Amino acid sequence: MKILNDPTEQQFIESNKLPFKGSIPVFGTSYGIGERIRGIVEDYTKGFGLGPHGHSPSSDKYHWDSFSNEARRTDTLTLENVLVRLFNEKLAAGQSSKDEYQWGLEMVSWMSQNGQEMNVQSLLLSLREWREAGRKPSLLLSRVLKVYLKDEIALFNESLPAGVPRLTIANTYRHEDHNNYSSDGRLWEETDPLQYKLNYYKASSQNRLHSEEPYLQTLILEAQQKNLTSTSDNAYQNYVSQTLIQQFSLDVAALVGKDIPTNVVEARTQANNGSHARNGGNVAQLVRVSHLAHLLEKYGVTTQSIFFVLRGLAECPEQQALEQHNNKEMGKFKIANDFAVPVSLILTWTGPQGTNTGSNARKNRNQNNNNTSNTNNIMATLRKDASAKGNTNNNNNNNTNNVRDKVVFHVLEELALSQDGTATDILYAMRQNKKNATLKQEFITAFMPAFNHDLAKTTHTYQEYMEGRYVPNINVAFEVFADFLKKAATEMKFENSPFLQTYFEVDYHPYHVNLLSHAKLKLLPLTEGPFHYENSLVEQVETVDRFNQYHITAGLTQVPMTGFIISDSKSMNYFLNRKNDVAHVTQTNDHHLLQFIQQQSFYKEFMTNRKNDTTHPLHYLFFTLQQGAGIISSFHRYFYRVAPMLSFYENVLNTYGDNNQNNNNVNLNKNNALRQILNADKNTSMELEFRRNAERYWRGVMDGKNMEENILPTRNNNNNNNGFNPRQHGRNNNNHKIIIKNRRI
Repeated sequence: MKILNDPTEQQFIESNKLPFKGSIPVFGTSYGIGERIRGIVEDYTKGFGLGPHGHSPSSDKYHWDSFSNEARRTDTLTLENVLVRLFNEKLAAGQSSKDEYQWGLEMVSWMSQNGQEMNVQSLLLSLREWREAGRKPSLLLSRVLKVYLKDEIALFNESLPAGVPRLTIANTYRHEDHNNYSSDGRLWEETDPLQYKLNYYKASSQNRLHSEEPYLQTLILEAQQKNLTSTSDNAYQNYVSQTLIQQFSLDVAALVGKDIPTNVVEARTQANNGSHARNGGNVAQLVRVSHLAHLLEKYGVTTQSIFFVLRGLAECPEQQALEQHNNKEMGKFKIANDFAVPVSLILTWTGPQGTNTGSNARKNRNQNNNNTSNTNNIMATLRKDASAKGNTNNNNNNNTNNVRDKVVFHVLEELALSQDGTATDILYAMRQNKKNATLKQEFITAFMPAFNHDLAKTTHTYQEYMEGRYVPNINVAFEVFADFLKKAATEMKFENSPFLQTYFEVDYHPYHVNLLSHAKLKLLPLTEGPFHYENSLVEQVETVDRFNQYHITAGLTQVPMTGFIISDSKSMNYFLNRKNDVAHVTQTNDHHLLQFIQQQSFYKEFMTNRKNDTTHPLHYLFFTLQQGAGIISSFHRYFYRVAPMLSFYENVLNTYGDNNQNNNNVNLNKNNALRQILNADKNTSMELEFRRNAERYWRGVMDGKNMEENILPTRNNNNNNNGFNPRQHGRNNNNHKIIIKNRRI
């Protein structure tokens, strides 16, 4: 390659005398940095390098025309400022589409006629920063745009749904109402700082191991959110937030030592400072949690959140057990085994972390006073979800006293550390099921009657159910299933009923047209039901299609049994160590399901008036199948259709518990074997052998040799020297001389 392109000058320059013979040097050469940079820049102009997504901005295959492709993608998705787009469209459609300066003169002259003086240069500078740099419009530009884009903004807002923020031109906006608050067009940047913090905490607190945000302060800010967002002044909002936190700290300080025995404070102070330390200025500052609960209620925190806080504080190791305080009636926050926590824990507590070491420690301290109390007593009183059977199992097994009562969230949290592949598969399936609109519609339709047809409450329950935080009580499940059968019993003909055709599949007898030979509750199609990975989903779909070609009913003949919380328990979730709290409806133990259905009015009416209606699916389930087999099988198939994640989460907990128990047994056996080896080799000779050559010692242990076999090779090597060894003799003499020399010293 020639550096000079002028042919008249090339004859005077020889390329051999130029650096690198006039060519661009290879990468890694210490000279010619300018040429190398030029080559790199040329590559980047073609699109080499990583884009904002970690890949080539255009796609993963092509490496040219990347930046223009990215710009077209942005235009297609309309991820730009809406006001800028409206301004560009109107400016391009007007007469001054090619002259930005002319538009500025027109706006200045128009505003001057209305008594508002402005500078063209300042207006155009603000316009360029707003259009090109993406900055917020200045006050000058805002006044102009309000007039210039008035019709466009009104037309744009007419097509928006009720829940979408209204488009407006303003430097600040108000969150007065969810249906009325406005936006200045920067939908991807505009966020209320307080609302952002609260949403970020809610989204991230379930997926992290530790938190750095004070949990109680966050609850108070969330409770006072309506008052904080009543103004658009961010500085005033920050001032009110800081005032709330300071007032809460003062109120907590006023509760220090209230209704707490003096001996408890002295014992805690001595334990913190030591027996020989001065405790005059370092007295333990404890607050009774019952008073803390009333303080949180005063700040507007919900009762459910207060119970959640008290349960989390009960699991902290810093808490101090107290006797029941009977001087005052504590109302709905009356606690059977009250306790106190330090002020420092209240102000810096980052929320429940899933451990119950503190409650176990308090159990050991109170065991002499109350033998019937156990680890879950406080949690049973606060959340009303303890189980006497589960506690009995914990008392019978001393090794499980320190094992926390885990839910699905805790299991996924630990699987993410130990078996990240399994955790990824589970989380991916959960995410895909959350996106399934069919599952949501089935759940809401089924559980709406159980929640008095309250759509908001049912939707909130569905979200908790999808996250593994809600399991229905068995009484609720019976009511939901009975309501479904009631709707099915009111339908007359299967051929004319979309409801029956949606939820049942039937097959008629070959010789009797009006007689059903088979009827069962229909599950969701494979493509609409719970998530399956593609490799298994394709095989299932192909199998079902192949059977349907021959008019053979295909699908799941037996669905997994869904477990529900027993009627006398107040739990709302599956727990790893509370399997006795979960009830499964079986043929031998139906938990009075058949009795509950037979007591319903629709069942009695159907058995009386439609006894001869052999074409109805319920007739086959009620009459043909004996001993309630049809009702029980339909019960499981129905809940596998409307709430399939219940059996999914229960399977996750059971699999984790079995694997964890096996791993614990293997580790325990290994520890016992190691302990036996160390106890057997606990003598002076083996200690000397270990210190002399630890590698040979462990090699002998792995080979299965005993202590004598380990020591024997060393002794044989020392005693099998029949001839004179001058090196050994000299070494012994030298050692002897050293000892004598040391004695002389």
